[in-house]
Amino acid sequence: MVAHGRRRAVANWQLTARLPEGVVQPVEAPMLPRDNPVKDFLISANEKFTAYEELRPDAVRILTVVWDDHVQEVLAALLNPMSGLLTENSFHKDPNGEAVRFPMVDAILLCRYQIQLHALMRDQPLIDNELPFGYHHYEFPPKALIQNPHGRRFPPELLHPLNATRIDDCLGAEYSPNIDIVMWV
Repeated sequence: MVAHGRRRAVANWQLTARLPEGVVQPVEAPMLPRDNPVKDFLISANEKFTAYEELRPDAVRILTVVWDDHVQEVLAALLNPMSGLLTENSFHKDPNGEAVRFPMVDAILLCRYQIQLHALMRDQPLIDNELPFGYHHYEFPPKALIQNPHGRRFPPELLHPLNATRIDDCLGAEYSPNIDIVMWV
């Protein structure tokens, strides 16, 4: 993520999703989406939760992704209509050409916590003046919860204990999965 953040800092164009050939032809080569790490997180979680299912079949299975402030990268990887991993047009296909599903992952919780870790290492003030590894905070940025359409229904009564906000209730462009291209100025 550190190397990616450095590349992002000097890039002029960034694709957040895989787009069809010829849709975009920026002046220079854009940064490519960060969808493969997200795919790997889903594959790993689905495998681990499959084994866990025998021990706790009633448990809610949540994949938590810790990212930096550019959460549009993860959201596009998951929900972009052209290639999102949780959509019918997923770029990750099985041998029959069908979108791979992750039924053992009920929801994905997106935490923009890397900003806290960076501030901690630089001896800078932390968001909300919280403890360095404090999970609960009630200011911006929210922890965004994304329901997996192929998992079990996420119980709404867990939103408060998880300090989570449904993705549809998160404000800001970075919480939109429909942003395909970012032009950095």
